[in-house]
Amino acid sequence: MNRLTFIATLVATASLGTAFGQVHGDVFAGYSFLHTDGANTHGWNASFAPEVTDRLDLVMDAAGHYGSEDVGGTPVDVDTHSLLFGLRYGSPKRTPVRPFVHVLAGLLRVGVGVSVLGVSVSDAEWGFSLGGGGGVDLRLSDRLALRLVQADYFSTWIAEERGDLFRLSTGLVIRF
Repeated sequence: MNRLTFIATLVATASLGTAFGQVHGDVFAGYSFLHTDGANTHGWNASFAPEVTDRLDLVMDAAGHYGSEDVGGTPVDVDTHSLLFGLRYGSPKRTPVRPFVHVLAGLLRVGVGVSVLGVSVSDAEWGFSLGGGGGVDLRLSDRLALRLVQADYFSTWIAEERGDLFRLSTGLVIRF
């Protein structure tokens, strides 16, 4: 599923809930930087967070990061995708500045690819990720906020190896 389709699905889901007056929460989409054990990559981060209370949300977080690293003089393409679920706790949404913290866990996919003499080879591994972080939203209106920063640390387990990820994200939040 491409990025635009994913974000459109999140916005449509949020709009349906609002139309029926049943669901409150937010949708976030923006730029994201990911530092892994071997590479710095850039990409996107999006989340859908239905409200449990004015301070507590359920969170579905998805992200994709893309880049390359030099391995022995050969450029290796790297892509990382995650689908995480968890809880977010923060100050009430009506406050002008809303700090929050969250805990997330879920699936992680890391792909690598290399082209040598016109021959392309790629592989991907699936794993588990557990971590948390937090951020700050700046309210622009009743329905719109700017996520000034979201910083996350994750421990990962892929093919029986543990790794560390650090992610920074920023973007727009639509509240419904």
